Order: sequence, then C-alpha cells, then structure tokens
Amino acid sequence: MNKQKASILQFQIDFLRKLILLGLICISNRYIYAQEQNNNWVFGYGARVNFGGPVPNGSFFSSINSNEQCASVSDPITGNLLFFTDGVSVWRGNNSLMPNGNNLMGGAYLSASQGALIVPFPENAQKYFIFTLDEMEYDVPPVYNGLRYTVVDMSLDGGAGDVDVNNKNVLLFSDSLTEKMTVVRSEAIRGYWVIVHRCHNNEFLAYKVNGCGVDTVPVISAVGTPLVTTDPSYPNLQFLGSMKANNDGSRIGMPIDNSKFVELYDFDNVTGVLSNPLKIEINDNTPNPPFRKYGASFSPDGTKFYFTNLISVYQLDLVNYDSLSVANSAVIVNTPAFPPFQIEEAPNGRLYVGLGNVGRLDAITAPNNLAPACGYVNNAVLLNGVCQLSLPPKVPDRNFLPPPFDIDFNCSNLQLTAQINQVSSTGINWNMGVPNSNLTGNPITFTYPDTGTVTITASINEACYAFVADTVFNVYQCACSPSSSSLNATACLNYTAPSGIVYSSSGIYTDTIPNYLGCDSLITINLSITGAPVINASSVSGTCGQPNGTATATATGGAGNYAYSWSNGATGNFISGLTSGSYSVVATDQNGCSATSQVIVSTTPASGVVLNAGDTIIGLNESVTLGIIGGDTYNWTPTNGLSCFDCPSVIASPTSSTTYTVTGVDSSGCPYTRVVNVVVDIVCSELFVPDIFSPNGQGSVENEKLCVYSNCVKSMNLGIYNRWGELIFSTDDQTACWDGTYKGEPVMTGVYSYRLFVEQFDGEKIEKSGVITLTK
Repeated sequence: MNKQKASILQFQIDFLRKLILLGLICISNRYIYAQEQNNNWVFGYGARVNFGGPVPNGSFFSSINSNEQCASVSDPITGNLLFFTDGVSVWRGNNSLMPNGNNLMGGAYLSASQGALIVPFPENAQKYFIFTLDEMEYDVPPVYNGLRYTVVDMSLDGGAGDVDVNNKNVLLFSDSLTEKMTVVRSEAIRGYWVIVHRCHNNEFLAYKVNGCGVDTVPVISAVGTPLVTTDPSYPNLQFLGSMKANNDGSRIGMPIDNSKFVELYDFDNVTGVLSNPLKIEINDNTPNPPFRKYGASFSPDGTKFYFTNLISVYQLDLVNYDSLSVANSAVIVNTPAFPPFQIEEAPNGRLYVGLGNVGRLDAITAPNNLAPACGYVNNAVLLNGVCQLSLPPKVPDRNFLPPPFDIDFNCSNLQLTAQINQVSSTGINWNMGVPNSNLTGNPITFTYPDTGTVTITASINEACYAFVADTVFNVYQCACSPSSSSLNATACLNYTAPSGIVYSSSGIYTDTIPNYLGCDSLITINLSITGAPVINASSVSGTCGQPNGTATATATGGAGNYAYSWSNGATGNFISGLTSGSYSVVATDQNGCSATSQVIVSTTPASGVVLNAGDTIIGLNESVTLGIIGGDTYNWTPTNGLSCFDCPSVIASPTSSTTYTVTGVDSSGCPYTRVVNVVVDIVCSELFVPDIFSPNGQGSVENEKLCVYSNCVKSMNLGIYNRWGELIFSTDDQTACWDGTYKGEPVMTGVYSYRLFVEQFDGEKIEKSGVITLTK
C-alpha cells in the first residue's frame, strides 16, 4: 500500500499562521515574540544604559557600586528594568533594595569576574534564578562560598518582586571554582546549561536548568588546559577573566589569564558535554609578564571571537577553524586610552567594551566583519556613572516553541500516523479534529471517516514542562488517471529512470510507472550521456616556510564550462598562497558531471637565523654584544648606540632603553627579522657643582677647573656670571669646564654666581643656581 508523506512545509506554514493569529487575538501572549529582557544594563559605580531607543542612553543612575560582578534583567515584553544584583544584594528597577534582597553569597568584595548571572525559569514567567560565584583574590585565608543560586519571584510583595527566602543561597558546589561562568540556551532540553570551571584542574561543570529547576548533579567535562597556578607571584590569575558561549550554544570560548593562550571548545547543548579543545597561542602586545587576558565575546554570527588583555581589544577569525589559522588571524581592533575589560553583546547586535574606572563605553558596531571593518567607536555611550571591570551578562530568552509534528498520511484509506520526536513521553493526549477522536500515545494512528480540513491538537504534560501544539491538515482522497509525459535527461555515465531502470548510452526510451490504483504513467525519455570530465592537477612548492605555494588544475572532456572547487574552499583552476599539505580539487562541467584529483604542496624550511642574546638589561654607559647566527646579510636599526649597522655581531651601548631590529636574508635567500630589547637601567648619582676652585697651576687637576659632575647628564646649560651679572662663561658640554678666564685672560679672585639647567637620562629636569669662590 502506497503511503504519501504529508508536506512538512504545509504544517510549518499552517502552524506559523495560527501563531500569528493567536498573537493578534491574545495580546496577553505578546511574550511569544518579545525579547526585551536585556533592554537595561546596570553595572559599575551607579551606571545604567537603556537600549530601548534608537541610540543607547547612558544618562540613567543606579544604586549599584560593584567592581566587577553584576547582572540585570528587564521585562521581556515592556523592556522596563525588573531588578539587578551585584551578587550580594538585589535591587528593584526603582533602585530600592528588595526586602529580602541582601546577604547573597557572591564575592564579598564584589570582585568576581563573572560572579553574578540571571537565568529565567523556563516554565514560569514570574521567576528568575540568580547564580553567584565567590571571588578568588582577596580572602585570606581563602573562603569558598562555591556556586549557589537564589530565586527571585516577581509575583511576591504585591507584584513588586522579592527574593524567595526558602530558595536563597542554595549550594550547588562547595569546592573552589574560578570566577568564570556562562549560560547556554537549549531548545533540546527546553531550558539552559549554566557552566563553570573548577580551580586547579581542567574540569568544566555544566548544570541543567529546566522546568523542574536546577539539576544539582553537574555534567563534568575534563577537557583543555588545567587552570593551575604557574607563577607564585600571581597565584590566582589563572582563575580570573571570562568564559563565553556563542549565540547558538555550540561553542565555548575562554581566554586563559596569565598566559598567551585562548581556548575554544565544542559544546553539545543536548548533553552538556564540552569537547574538542582548540588551543590558540597569541603573541599580543603585553610588554612583560604576567600576560593578562580578561574580557571576551563571540560575534553575533559566531565567526569572530574578541578578547581583551587590559591594553588592547583583539579579534580572532574562526572561519578557518584550526589553531594555526586562528592564531595567525589575531589582530588588534583598538588600543583605548584606558584599560579595556569585559565585552558584551547588546540587544542592538553591537558589542560594547567596558573601560576601567571611566564614565563611558566603547563599541564594536559591525562585529561580524573582519577588522578593521568591524567598526570600533570610542566613547560610544556616555554614562551617568563609572564603568569598572565587568558588564552584565546577557539574559537568555525564555520562550521555547513546541516541537514540530511528524505526520504520515495514506490518502487511499484516509489513515494518518502522527508523532512528536522531541518528546519522550508516550502519554501525549491527541485530538484529531473530528468528534470522538481523542487518543493517547506517541506515535498514534487514526483513520478519518471523511475528507476535509481538520486541526490536530497535541497536549503534552511532561514532568518538567507542559504545552499544547496544533497544526492544520487537509484530509483528502487520492485518485489518478493514466498519463503520459516526456522529459530531456542528461547524465555523465549512467542514468536511472523513474521506474528504476539504469541506462548507460544516449537514446530515446519509454518508461512505465504503475501506481497502486492501476493508473500507469508513460514517460518518454530523451537521454544524452555526455561522459565524465578528466582532470589533471599540478603544484609548485612554497619557499622559506611561507604560504606561497601554488596549484593548477586542468579539466578536459565532459560537457565543458568547468567549475573548480578546492578542498580549502578556493575556486578557479589556479590557487595560490598555499602552505604545505594535500589539496584536492573537483572539476564539474555544465551538466554537473565531475572528476577529482589531488596534489601535494611542500614548502622549503623557514629561515633558521637566531640571535645569540635575548632581551638584556644593562647599566648606563655599559655595553652588550648582539649577534646573528646563520644570516648572510644584516641591517640593524636603529643605529644609535651601535658599533656597526651591517655586521653579524655588534656592540650596543644605548643611553636609553632601545628595541633593536635586525633584518636580512639567510644563506638560502630567505628573509628574516629578529628583535631584541636592550633595557638601560639608569641610576643617577647626585648632580654636583663645586663651590670653590683655585686655577693657579699648583694644586690637583680637579682643583684647576670648575666642572659639572654627574653620571646622568643627557643635556645641560651652564652659565657663570660676574658680580655685575655679566655672562663670562657658558657651555652645553659637560666635558667643557671653566678654567677661570674670560676672553683668554684670568679673572680676579672673588665670588661668581652660576645657573645650571640639566635634563637627566632618567627624564628628571633640574634647575640649580649658586655661588663659586675663585681663589689663587
């Protein structure tokens, strides 16, 4: 018996049409479409931004005073601020403290990077969870309040909202956790995953939040780099900073503080498991350890990842998703005047950057674009308050749609089979849209007594959620009559006709297709077998370890007009900029026939030139020898303080800290660039001018002339004046001393005055004056 599959597209269109009609009739159900829960951000010292208008408005004031931890939520329909928290206290939208909204057990110093997170109840529009974490850097000895949650019920206190005292500071995990916390929305579980990371190991804990509440048993994923103390000078830095999920919940990103690394992970929002860590080494512009990393955010489309290192905002391109490609894509988006910390996505699709202790936010206005086209804007939002380190995390959407129907319909006997695949319960209550058609089960089968349009309804009451889904369906009787048609067909080597017969040569064929009612369809097929193309591919290797290899493909045969597709995503018969590896190419002709070939691209090694010295600290007037091993030509810059600019070995004697760069080619002709820092540690002694000297040729050499004594003079001017104020000696050279003469003649004994202006190598400027006694 032939069963005809009902059109899923018809059901989707019917379902959406009914939802729209329902929304127009039932204004109270506007929450189906509204998503204004992130309309207000509250953070820092009294700062609040409203995103409800065409331009973000930061002129509002709030009661919060938090260094880092903060979270806020707005009414998903009206966009009005409901409440906000610093992880210790909870305030209403009017800045008044909730009656029971104190003594939450977030970080007592309000300094956990992501120490507060608001998550809606999936099945209750009046309730919210506040998840809190403790800070890591201040408690001595350490106090670990762990991961806890508190429930806010907006129906309490006459609808003004309050903390549910029976569900306050509920402990989920008591061992030490990092300050990283994020949330992922999951349609599959009709709820959320709240994800944290343990200290001293590589374990992520994912807590399921659904209509039954918070599952106290986490899903544990031991994956990626263990967050352990590697530098006793900064024992807690690895535990600080951010962890973020992309918008579809498929990936988690985490900069690792006090390291050069950013890690990305796949996330299964059905099971809560993290896997496939991608470790990316970033050589950023941090001048000296520790290598800080703090804020982070994916772009809205998930193709870019942004992070901050307290100096600059960086972008990573995730399109080519491997460690080397992502690391090579790292680019500075902007270096603000103040340290950049947290990055958050706003309802307008832009990313906003929090600047430490400043009354403004910067913005990335087109975050899906590659930098610099991502559009960084300084001073994008001016605040009636002060931003500190963090911004409020995004509150996920609460509205979960009913899962789709799966329907099989047999039009010959009007029998319909329906099921809902995403629901495990067999206790779904169905009404098939006609009298006496109530059924229970999943799937169910029902035979209609007649044709017509019906509304099929499924009432689902699971342990953790309940909803009603329906769809409109046309019950019809199928019939047929004999028919004939013709078609033109083209194939590469073989063609399978509708009846299932396979033809391998060109010609005209007649195909007969019977149906279950005895009505045959006759099809005349005008078949052309074109043959498949043949492809040859060749390559040219790269040089000097650079991605400059090439590959060429040439197709012949088939129907011509070939389109080429390479395994690296390139098109065309010639591709360049290739690294070492294997590349396959598919050539497809105008009839869709294709052939495949493969080439290997190799690359000669990169320059092996090395410096014989690393970054060095010397004292003022000291030297250090810098040399290149393995080079063929050399060009040192800058040349100040160097004994030679084109030698393999030079003596550097800078008077201030200098970064030297040497470039050239090696013996294989490969270019190289090497950089070394020579830091001059300047310690200036006392600046001294004698107050008496005797140029009579009878004493020590030091007593014969008046000199300026200092080991630290960068520039100077000395003037000596007689009793009438006439300038009788002047010099800008420290080595030029006064010998007691004026215009070549000895001056009289007596008292002379001087004025001295000096700029030292350490940057200090000194003005000094006094008198000098000249004796004979």
